[in-house]
Amino acid sequence: MLAESLGICDNTLREWTAQLQAAGYLYACQHFTSMTGKDGQRMTAVDGMLYAVRLAPGHTACLRYRDYKRQYRDRDADKAAGRTAFNAIANADRRFEEAKNLECVVDDQNFTAGSPDPMNQRRAELLEQLR
Repeated sequence: MLAESLGICDNTLREWTAQLQAAGYLYACQHFTSMTGKDGQRMTAVDGMLYAVRLAPGHTACLRYRDYKRQYRDRDADKAAGRTAFNAIANADRRFEEAKNLECVVDDQNFTAGSPDPMNQRRAELLEQLR
């Protein structure tokens, strides 16, 4: 969702993250949780990314044990309610297409003066989901 909200592909986000991590500006790591799989068994799954950002020169960005142990979401409840990254992106894309159709925009580049910009609305929606 972060890559989508920035208007870049996943690979670009991973490359930027690696570069910023190598330079010491941030530290990023996947966060794991347990959830119920399709077969009804409990399994471990990634539920998001954790980012630590260096805010002062000379400091090192790091994540602490409590950051990894904290339960940020209930993956089973989110899946049941449709609160997944896949659904958020699909819904934003659907609303983007609806807005383009309402404005009769043929390509994503040509908007008339004063018309809404569905691409920025899509990004804003994804950023709000991330928040």
